[in-house]
Parts: sequence; C-alpha cells; structure tokens
Amino acid sequence: RFHDSKVISCRKKRNDILIKIESGGFTDISQITFKNCSVLKQDAPLHGAWWLYDEIYKSGDRYEIHVLLTKNELIDFIVYATDVEFQ
Repeated sequence: RFHDSKVISCRKKRNDILIKIESGGFTDISQITFKNCSVLKQDAPLHGAWWLYDEIYKSGDRYEIHVLLTKNELIDFIVYATDVEFQ
C-alpha cells in the first residue's frame, strides 16, 4: 500500500526507526515505526527515495521487513523488528 510514496525522513529514536512518508495514491498512512529493530541491510540513505515494493515475514517472535525503494538507483532496505506501527 505504500507504492509511490516518497520518504520525507528516516530517523532512529532509541531502538526504533521512524519513517515519514508523503502519502501516495494507495495509502493515507504518513508514518511507519519499526519497534525494537535492527537494520540488516540499507544500500543508501532513504530520504527522498520513492517506495516501490515491500514484503513482511514472520520470523520467530519478530518480523523481517524487506523494502525496495528508488532514488537514482534501487535501494534495498531490510529491517528486523518486534512490531510495526502505522500512523
């Protein structure tokens, strides 16, 4: 549902990562929070990138979230989190 959303900011707050997005045509969500997370892969800074695709997998008591974004190149972003909150 985040396809065509632009990342306005991405910041770490304690053990969480907060990503603010400019809503695209498919969602009215403006912030995604990955709780108690660790970044497994991040090819480039996310600020200014366009969200293309995402997948989420249950892994034990956590979630593994894979996001594909684009700026001037494709960006893989993979995070491992206990929970995901949407605002």
